[in-house]
Amino acid sequence: MAMKLYFFDGKLPPILEEEANRYKFPIINLPNYAVYTEIANFIESNLMTKETKEIKNISQIQEEISDSFMSHGFQGMAESVYKWTGLKTIITISDDYYAAPYQEEAFPYQVGLWKKPLQAGYYTTAQAYYINKENRHIEWFASEIQVNSDVLGHIILIKDSRVPHREVFQILDYCILLTKIEMRANIKILEIKRKHKRNYLRKFLFEKTSLEKMRNQSLGLNYYLCPEGHVVLIKGKLRAETLERVVGKHCVKGTLK
Repeated sequence: MAMKLYFFDGKLPPILEEEANRYKFPIINLPNYAVYTEIANFIESNLMTKETKEIKNISQIQEEISDSFMSHGFQGMAESVYKWTGLKTIITISDDYYAAPYQEEAFPYQVGLWKKPLQAGYYTTAQAYYINKENRHIEWFASEIQVNSDVLGHIILIKDSRVPHREVFQILDYCILLTKIEMRANIKILEIKRKHKRNYLRKFLFEKTSLEKMRNQSLGLNYYLCPEGHVVLIKGKLRAETLERVVGKHCVKGTLK
């Protein structure tokens, strides 16, 4: 409890001190110039970690999560979310999962087994789920990682006995947004690479060019062309001069059966 002692002529009443000591209840003496609303706003807009006792506002926490994600991927994101929410964090991407803290016990990753309560609450992108398995009752919050209408995974926070506060879901929403941006960028990069690879193969097969030149271009496309001993599998018909240009004049031709 925080109070200003000028209400009591600058001294804490003995009865209050005795009762506080009896129940081990702390009393904070605030200076006269302190404003209660400013203190309340600071408490509501900042979080403190249990382990390191760091204090940051939601913007600073989001920046830390972003840095962890860029440096250490989804594992870094999971560890930062666990650090600031205090809730066990699991990120699933296709068949891969990342957990903080690391856990060996099984978690029901099959989405079909998840059950929703009657009321999901005031959550934003998150939904509340539960499951009863092997005499265990597990509750968690999860948000879908959805890109181009495809659900690629989930970010999961395992619920504990505490009532989650608003900042927990702000952190979860931010992680979903950050993940979507990164995965969309990766998909776009893959599409561009596929386009360049198609053009490369088309040029390799049907245009007159040197093997050395094509080998140099292959380095940027993660292709590897060895200096000799090429094995080319061709489906369909191909003109003899085209085949000779691709694999060289000294080649052995055969048919797969």
